[in-house]
Amino acid sequence: MKVSKIIICSLILFSSIGAYAQKSNVQNAYRALEKKKIEEAVEYIEMAAANSSTANDVKMHNYRGKIYYEIYSNADYKAMDPMAIMKCAESWIAVYQHPKAKKWFDKDELSGNIAKAGVGLFNSGINMYNSKDYSSSKKMFNKIFDLFPLDEKNNLERSNVTKESIWLNLFYVSSAEGNNNTSKEFLQKLIDINYQDPQIYSYMANILLEEKDSEGALEIIKYGREFFESDVNLIIAELNYYLGQNDFVKAEKLLTLAVEEDPNNHQLFFALGSSYDELNDFEKAENAYLEAIDIKPDFYDALYNLGVMYYNKGGDMLKEANNIKDFKKYDIAKTNADNTMLKGLPYIEKCHEIDLSDKNILLVLKELYYRNGDDSKYNDVISKLKL
Repeated sequence: MKVSKIIICSLILFSSIGAYAQKSNVQNAYRALEKKKIEEAVEYIEMAAANSSTANDVKMHNYRGKIYYEIYSNADYKAMDPMAIMKCAESWIAVYQHPKAKKWFDKDELSGNIAKAGVGLFNSGINMYNSKDYSSSKKMFNKIFDLFPLDEKNNLERSNVTKESIWLNLFYVSSAEGNNNTSKEFLQKLIDINYQDPQIYSYMANILLEEKDSEGALEIIKYGREFFESDVNLIIAELNYYLGQNDFVKAEKLLTLAVEEDPNNHQLFFALGSSYDELNDFEKAENAYLEAIDIKPDFYDALYNLGVMYYNKGGDMLKEANNIKDFKKYDIAKTNADNTMLKGLPYIEKCHEIDLSDKNILLVLKELYYRNGDDSKYNDVISKLKL
């Protein structure tokens, strides 16, 4: 019997020494943190976290949270562990959820730690998204949902960390991954709560268009415009639908509205000019292209379309002139046709300055220089076409 008692006592003594050693690791971790010996602090705290006698110790989790927050927030240590803020959050959640936490710790400190962890997770999620580490980004954003029930003072909301902002960022991550189904799920959550950002409707419409659901895209755009009637992006999204359907009448109406909302957008005036061009409204198309060029003088597409429009218009007028029997009337009509074609010359020349390699531009220039009798420039273009 004495032997058994000695063995039992020895086991109890050994167990006590082991537990004491782990508690020492907790204290050693804190001392290392105080001395800014962060690698040493991590080594001690992880030994304590891995041991069953201290794995759930509230003091261990408090120090562990502090250590990993120091790694996350201090540029000197940040590279040690990209997931430091996640480990910090896990430990501070454990502290907050301990039944005696509010007796042992200052309430403001507890609340502050939850807020710091949440903001840190949010910012890390964004940084990881920007660096294309989408898997880690999702983990960061999703972990914040564990913090919301603990944020009794709404510190996270005051820091603009909300469920809505997380859903939106998770949409961005899913979209970057090319996951349309998950992207739609997060957008639908935002749509269901009438989230005040018109872009969510444009995003959803773009996904539906990508999936060849054009009617669904139009439906969601129109629904969004019920809340954001004058939003230019939604107007453009609806406009793109009608342009895709070659419905230039409806497109023209929307473009007119969009231009009123965003009068300095050269792309809108270009699209408006293109619509009028398709509707054979020469004067309105001309004015719209000129507006686009006035806003952005080196806007190649508008310069090209306007120059070609004058060229084609002059060509049509020349065909009509060739049917006139009266020589005097013919001369007048031909002169008007030539003048109309030559109105396009400065715009085509500008296109050539922007893109020297476009042979279509050179062919138009050859014709125009021939018509205005500019032999020098005509021969120069001929030389370029032979290259």
